[in-house]
Amino acid sequence: MTTENEDKPKNDVDKISGYKKIFRDKWKEMAMKLQVDIEPEDLLAFDKMIALPAIKILYWLGLICIPVTGLAFIFQGGFNDVLIGLSLMVGGVVVWRITCEAAILLFGIYDRLGDIRNAMLKENKTTKK
Repeated sequence: MTTENEDKPKNDVDKISGYKKIFRDKWKEMAMKLQVDIEPEDLLAFDKMIALPAIKILYWLGLICIPVTGLAFIFQGGFNDVLIGLSLMVGGVVVWRITCEAAILLFGIYDRLGDIRNAMLKENKTTKK
């Protein structure tokens, strides 16, 4: 038979451990939704690049903000504002996509070069034996 006192943390360390577990669970849940493979510790170390997930998040934010800005121009009234709004909604989204793809491409090249370096180092270690 359990009492209420057994369910409560015994000290501050238990409380902090509980908060860490909650944070880690929420972090993993969010990462799965965003399809991001990154741990909270990766934010503090430079062992893993976090730019790719950040670019994906920024892309979706931009994809929301650009059309909203275009609609704001359209509803301002004048003929020029309507043209600016339409061109922003169409051209802005395309330019934003190309910009994000270029950034992802640059970071992808960096990752591939790291893979090549690691493979060459591994190959050199095996040939020296």
